[in-house]
Amino acid sequence: MIKASLSTNLNEPPFLGQFGGFYCPLAIQMVAKFVKIRHYYRSKIKLGYFANPP
Repeated sequence: MIKASLSTNLNEPPFLGQFGGFYCPLAIQMVAKFVKIRHYYRSKIKLGYFANPP
């Protein structure tokens, strides 16, 4: 049973590596884009807030 789990673990990384290698850059780009957009809007909101205090 332990040997079977070890063999499946040994068989998993290459597949996960290929899968992650294809999708990781895409995910990183999306996250980076989202963070940039959020940061941009936050800075705009802050600038607008300081320019026109309530």
